[in-house]
Amino acid sequence: MRVRKLILALLLLCFAQAIFASGMTENIRKGVGYLNRNRLDDAMSYFEREKESDSQNALAWFYIANVYLKKGNFAKAQENLQKAVDIEPNNGIFHSSLAYVYLVQGLNDKALEEFNTVIKVAPGTLESKLARRQIEQINQKKADDQIIKQWHSGDLALKSTSTTEKKVESVAMPESGPQVRPVPDLIKDLKFGTLSKRKDSSRALYYAPKSQIEKVLPDITALISKEKDSEVRKNLLLTIGKIGSQDAGTYLLAFIDSPSQSFDLKLVALQAITGVANVEVAERLKDTLDNLVNRRIQLRAEAERKIKEIKAQLDDLDTRKLVIAGEIEKLQQTIATLTQKLGVEAAPGATMPGFAPGMVPPGMPGVAPVPATTTAGPAAEKKALSEDEIKEIKSKIRDAEQESAKKRKQIEDLDAKKPDLEQQLAKYENILARKKAASVSLGGGASVAPAPGAGAPVPPGMPGMAPGMAPGMPPTPGMAPGMAPAGMPAQPQTVALTPEEEQEQVFALNIIMTLGKIGKPDYLPVIERAWDEYGTADLTLRYGLVRARLKSYDYLDRLIERLREDYASTSSEEIELRTGIVEVLGDYLSANENDEYAEMLNYLMQNDPNEAVRTAARAAVGKIKKKEAPAAAENEKKA
Repeated sequence: MRVRKLILALLLLCFAQAIFASGMTENIRKGVGYLNRNRLDDAMSYFEREKESDSQNALAWFYIANVYLKKGNFAKAQENLQKAVDIEPNNGIFHSSLAYVYLVQGLNDKALEEFNTVIKVAPGTLESKLARRQIEQINQKKADDQIIKQWHSGDLALKSTSTTEKKVESVAMPESGPQVRPVPDLIKDLKFGTLSKRKDSSRALYYAPKSQIEKVLPDITALISKEKDSEVRKNLLLTIGKIGSQDAGTYLLAFIDSPSQSFDLKLVALQAITGVANVEVAERLKDTLDNLVNRRIQLRAEAERKIKEIKAQLDDLDTRKLVIAGEIEKLQQTIATLTQKLGVEAAPGATMPGFAPGMVPPGMPGVAPVPATTTAGPAAEKKALSEDEIKEIKSKIRDAEQESAKKRKQIEDLDAKKPDLEQQLAKYENILARKKAASVSLGGGASVAPAPGAGAPVPPGMPGMAPGMAPGMPPTPGMAPGMAPAGMPAQPQTVALTPEEEQEQVFALNIIMTLGKIGKPDYLPVIERAWDEYGTADLTLRYGLVRARLKSYDYLDRLIERLREDYASTSSEEIELRTGIVEVLGDYLSANENDEYAEMLNYLMQNDPNEAVRTAARAAVGKIKKKEAPAAAENEKKA
């Protein structure tokens, strides 16, 4: 137990301090991202790449040590941390990490040396405070061990009182170095400090005693609502989760349900609430998941309704344009007839812009073209017009031209409405065309989704071919991507998710996995709907594990098949999956008989390369024995 606590303390120190270090290279940043998601081999590849490019980058050696720590290889972790210390001898985090590694291995004297170095090179820091605490504990253990040794040797008489007095005196003595700031001071920094001070204080607050944090819970929640910086808000959410009280759980649930919060923050709140998981939490998360799915379904239904409305409006615009164009054409005929009476050519500008006199714009059938000028025939006789008649004809021509101009303006106004409607149409069509990301990381980082419209890879040697096109089918000039020539159906287009939608998908999938651990079989219908909405192929087995944990064993054969595949025994993600499969296999065999499955558990218990899987198998076999024991007792009774 002590070793596990030390490892946890070391990992917390590494992640709480080092991930906020400045000056990270791109390789380090990518490696830390994979490390936080327990993809150790991927993380190691980036850290090794950085070490090869710059062997004097201490962070590369430090994070390589972190990977070995997660794999349980303390010797390698020590070796790489020592290299980091050699490069940056004044880095308190590196010395503190090395001290914990020594401590885990039982090398207390070396650990003391490193902790004292931390106090020397990093006074006033969190590492210094923790180092002093560890020094005190190590020295106390030495004193206790000496007392036990003296008791066994008979050298210790009645000295326990004086020893106790020394202990009390030691505890009461003030530390020589600066103290970590009290919680009220950290709260003041968070209220009034600069951004860098708020970030530092939000990290330090997480390490304060839980009892002290609980006293300032109202202050923390008020700070979260006012704070603009995402990093500070996330740190404060994790701090609330550390409290583990009912009030903390109530706040985190309300935060998760709030429509005004972003999904990346909700994901942190979901992570924080795992420490207070109970029946109420499970019920609320189930409702949250159901509401997410309902919202998505309603969003698509609303998009379909809007698409119909907008298409109807566009059709109405085109119809009105046709009617107005016909009216303009009649006015053109009137102008031509009146102009003929005057014995002159049709007045310029009496036609629609961009078209020859008498022509009808394309797409406006049903109106026959009328020549610009007409004659009454070669035999027609021209009758002289009076001055009043000429004035009247000219007046009618002006009226017709003015009316024609008004109607052309009406067409321009109708055309001006189309771009906005078409933009709205595209927005709603994109909602229907969006597909969930093909692959996501449950740690919160969604993988890159396929580019919009991407299909099969372009065969080599065919440059310039649009994605998804087949050889021998060049694109039609002037045709937009995804469009098809007349008479051929258009190819469906897919649209990539927005970053917020990707975060929503990751958030929903994390709720599914959480409900698999704390939920009950009644939740399956909600989980199934959510999986249909958000599930990805690469997480199918984990979904199957969720179902099995909730007593639905339809994926059990596929889960067991995974146990027969080769795997890296140091992969934390794979080990977590396999131990989960073994656990549900034990649950299944506690209620169902299957000799083959039972034999597999016995085999894994003895032969699996990973101790965690072997331990899970032993526990699962124990469940089978509990089932068989009553039957054996009954048989013995009958005999």
